[in-house]
Amino acid sequence: MEISLRFANTADLKAINERYAEIDFVPSHNDELIILASIDEKIVGQGRVVGIDANSGELGGIYVFPGNEGLGIARKVVDFLIKNSDFSMLYCLPFAELEGFYGSMGFAAVKDMAQVPEAVLKKHEWCNSNYDKPVLLLERNKRISIKKPPQKAVAEFKPAIYRSMVDEYFYILLRRSFIGFHKIFRFKIFNNHICMLFFRRSNGYRK
Repeated sequence: MEISLRFANTADLKAINERYAEIDFVPSHNDELIILASIDEKIVGQGRVVGIDANSGELGGIYVFPGNEGLGIARKVVDFLIKNSDFSMLYCLPFAELEGFYGSMGFAAVKDMAQVPEAVLKKHEWCNSNYDKPVLLLERNKRISIKKPPQKAVAEFKPAIYRSMVDEYFYILLRRSFIGFHKIFRFKIFNNHICMLFFRRSNGYRK
């Protein structure tokens, strides 16, 4: 059973908000990043990232439609939202029982409340005042982690193919953090060390 994901468009908004109304969620708007999950072309879940300011957004609205639980839909939706969000910082306000799930997706308790946007703090306070279950305030900083390719794999390729393999390796690794900006980084390797960094836009390469 394959779960497919796509970006929502304006035509989807009415159905999206009808679904959110079922669980008393705040309606979505056109300027949000909304993801729809489907199985056999039938929509089975949705989620969104709402912009807070230029650098941060709130990930939420994760809703797996009744009868589709336990299929890994929520994990795929959250992962897709993280990878496709332009924001360097994502906040999330889940019920405490979901801490383990969001922790496995890279979220952790906020370290410095003074850095949290006021809108997020107010929403967190409102949630804990109006829900009968505790609501957490989590954050995820989309930092880049760079690793070397496996040494065994490097040794088995000729130089030209090796460069291609390295490019692909780092392309996949970094595109996950910068997909929203359409930025791709390439590295040249000499004696297994990064010695040159290229920044690629859609119109070519630039040192």
